[in-house]
Amino acid sequence: MHQTLIDHLNAQSDTLEALGLKVPAYDDIQEHLRQAHWGEWPFLRGTQGFGDDLMFSLRIDPARPQRDWPVICSVQGQPGGLTYASSLRTFAMNFLARQNTLEGFHDLPEESLLALHSTLSGGEDTAGFAQGLTYNLEVILPEAEARLTDGEALDDLRIGQHLAVLDQAPLHVRFRNALSALMEGRLDRRELSGFGPWASWLALAEYYAFAQAQFQAPSELEAQGPRRDLALNVLAHVPQYDAGMLLSYRPKHFLALPPTSFKSVVEVLVTPFGFETLIPEEHPYWQDPIAHLILSTHAQSGERYDGLAHVAAAAMYDEDRQDPVRSFDALQAGTFWAAVNAGIVLRPALEAAIHLAERHDWPDVHRALRWNAERL
Repeated sequence: MHQTLIDHLNAQSDTLEALGLKVPAYDDIQEHLRQAHWGEWPFLRGTQGFGDDLMFSLRIDPARPQRDWPVICSVQGQPGGLTYASSLRTFAMNFLARQNTLEGFHDLPEESLLALHSTLSGGEDTAGFAQGLTYNLEVILPEAEARLTDGEALDDLRIGQHLAVLDQAPLHVRFRNALSALMEGRLDRRELSGFGPWASWLALAEYYAFAQAQFQAPSELEAQGPRRDLALNVLAHVPQYDAGMLLSYRPKHFLALPPTSFKSVVEVLVTPFGFETLIPEEHPYWQDPIAHLILSTHAQSGERYDGLAHVAAAAMYDEDRQDPVRSFDALQAGTFWAAVNAGIVLRPALEAAIHLAERHDWPDVHRALRWNAERL
């Protein structure tokens, strides 16, 4: 599927060039995979801002069918990224709205844009894409231009509303609504399993929203308790996909670029000296040996953390918890921290992921990982 998509995109090079996009070369793909992105399928490169090179990839996700794999945006040569669109069916509309609204889609004819969408989506949801074009031109563009005339930009809550209209995948709409609620100060706790590929971003957003709300707590001890509770949710976070939240420090709908430097939530959460002494004995942390392993090792190691505790945890998730998807995510998170803190490619994690896909009969995942392994 991936090579077929690349071949079809090459046939639309003129449209891609007009949009500031191009198909990545072999060397581009290899460089991307070596920056802790072996869990993705790169399919387009672009530029943004002050000439930053972006890579758009499909997240290889054993939890959902291949047609529902989400799109990730990363800075080329950097290990982090952002969840960008629910799938290839909504990628083109997301890209046009985020990158090109104020430029009128570079005056490309609608049929060229529809052809590109059809290539990316496999011919699905053409009517929805056409509706999105109309909404973007008739609603978002005039609104953005009016704000620009007054020297302002669209506020983040309004951007979230627009993104929910353009990408109406139910999990994405639910995520945008939950994120807006956090931004408005409604700090109800949520079951993250109901947010699919957006759960990682929401886990971090919850962490920062609660932390800000408790900044004026009567004592530091009171402020830290709920933050440690939320840290157990952050353990499910895969930084390749939502690392942009790590330096945002407040919930946001729109982040223009993933950052080029990273801070671990675990490092922010506690100091090595206060970590275990300040967590009450009844806290779920003590009843979860996998959480204990990851959090304590990461906190003690700080910027020297090499990701190996995540790799060890992956084996426990698979063998002890019968949770191979969580195991797969832990392997990727460990790869990320190995790249950031040690500058190494944790190839054994990829090999473990390939073995995991074989054992649990994930043919699409296995095929994608093998394709990447040949280029890593």
